[in-house]
Amino acid sequence: MSPLAVSLGMDLSWRYAPGAAMGEFLAGLRKRRILALRCEGCGRRYLPPRPFCGECRRRPSGWVPVAHEGTLEAWTVVHQPMLDGRTGKARPSPYGMLVRPDGADTTINHLLVEPGPVRPAIGQRVHAVWGETLRGAVDDIEGFRAMSVRLRPFEPRDRDAVAAILTRHFGSPRIVSRGALRDGVQAPGFVAEEGGAPFGLAIYVDGGQEWELLAVARERPAECLGAALLDAVVHRAISAGAERLVATTTDDNEPALAFYARHGFEVVERRAGAIAGYRSQKPEIPETGVGGRPIRDEIVLSRALRAPARQTGAPGRTGPAGAPAPPGTAGPAGEALEGAIRVPFRYAAGGVSSRFLAALRDEGRILGARCPGCGCVVCPARSLCPRCGGATAGLVGVGPGGTLLCATEVPGRETFALVRLDGAGTSMMHHLLGSVEEVRPGARVRARFAAERAGTILDIAGFEPEGDS
Repeated sequence: MSPLAVSLGMDLSWRYAPGAAMGEFLAGLRKRRILALRCEGCGRRYLPPRPFCGECRRRPSGWVPVAHEGTLEAWTVVHQPMLDGRTGKARPSPYGMLVRPDGADTTINHLLVEPGPVRPAIGQRVHAVWGETLRGAVDDIEGFRAMSVRLRPFEPRDRDAVAAILTRHFGSPRIVSRGALRDGVQAPGFVAEEGGAPFGLAIYVDGGQEWELLAVARERPAECLGAALLDAVVHRAISAGAERLVATTTDDNEPALAFYARHGFEVVERRAGAIAGYRSQKPEIPETGVGGRPIRDEIVLSRALRAPARQTGAPGRTGPAGAPAPPGTAGPAGEALEGAIRVPFRYAAGGVSSRFLAALRDEGRILGARCPGCGCVVCPARSLCPRCGGATAGLVGVGPGGTLLCATEVPGRETFALVRLDGAGTSMMHHLLGSVEEVRPGARVRARFAAERAGTILDIAGFEPEGDS
């Protein structure tokens, strides 16, 4: 007969308490920010965060945002669909990868999304792909996608292209921000190019502790491109020691306000009626903007680039001004995550075990396998003898009566028993039907078969004291 196989599944519940360090990292993901934990001793930036520095053994204490794009450092093909640890559903992602985001000194293990016809390559540039709903979990980032776009600092040869992009988006290359008129072509910044042709830019003003983002513009409606350009400025500002990044927009521009909010900016000032005065400096500013809404007010936004350093203290406490607790202690960012998954699997019984299960299903009989070497009858039947290690040969009927060797009760659940069936030389574990208080070791028990049988060990419903059937 062909070996029997059955598809089964286990329902598993889980609870993950991330701790303060990982909890702060997950809280950042919920705000669409990737945070690394910096060691103040050696400056190494860990992503994901670690409670201790692997280089100097100190406790890292400073949080810094890193870029949403990075470099692919290793990858592997996953030939089978992966099981999502949160949902239990298969997610067919063909590549696993290690990526080092710009600004981090370590790599993060994640998925490569939609690699396309070109195989991944070490050194390839990738960017984070964010999920629609952010929950404060690692899979808020669905994975990283390979970039065909190159981001680089401005060069003199870009001036004509930069002027053209600024003119299309802002009416001219001149930018008015917080009352100051600046030439965007002369400002430092980054361009996004493909095939040598720039089609996006981000320009800024280096103001020491406070940098200002003058403009982010892209010729294609791609959220990831705007995020990558913004990240390039953020990383440059952090490297220069800046503490905050300021941006401005107008009251009509809801898409820009939403973009900045997704990337950690908060409104800090609304300059009512400011745009009317700016038109004297830049007459190209129109009267109406997005959706035909009037342009009246300037909105000033700010994003902190450096989180306060963690202070040491007792577990469960927070640092000054409500700062999260140091790594390794309980804190508001260390909320536990809970969920449940179903893990499917397929069990193939093999030749001898298949005949044992088929006899349960079709005949209501229990079979043992006889060992020709030592004479032991193994039940449940298997191909090797557990006593001498020899191969079994031939099946014989055993039971259905037997002797209870021992039993244990799981409170609120089942009672399990070890039973040696009549004619068998080994014991089998199964359910004991009834309370463990009703029977004692040495008592006679008998197998009760299930009303409906499918060729599994549960075709025996359990063992009950003889005389109860």
